Amino acid sequence: MNKKHFRVILVCFFMFISFTSLAYAHDNPEPLTLPTTTLSIGISFNGSTVEAYSRCAPASPQVATVSIRIEKYINGGWTVVARNAGPTQTSTSCTGVSGVRYRAYATCTVYENGEQVDTAKKYTAIKVFP
Repeated sequence: MNKKHFRVILVCFFMFISFTSLAYAHDNPEPLTLPTTTLSIGISFNGSTVEAYSRCAPASPQVATVSIRIEKYINGGWTVVARNAGPTQTSTSCTGVSGVRYRAYATCTVYENGEQVDTAKKYTAIKVFP
């Protein structure tokens, strides 16, 4: 096979791939939107207290519930020491113990017309109580 025949076959192949891709895209349109639920979470120390917050921002007209929990690392595992839940944003706190590692975990559940449409989950970085 010479170079000319190879080029013709190659061009035909790419044209075939292009047309089949366009036909598939026409029959199976997918939305060009990105997920719009934003989950913010934080943990901080204030005096002898560990404080955590979470905020969920769903796209309108969606509604959300958000939960937050503080976990501490003891005996080789993570234990929940405080939790709270509410619509859109919430916080919780507990008394800190010096030298103990803490983290926060949040879950945002998004509903539209009464049906669950999205869930976002996030941990904070681990922090050691001073």
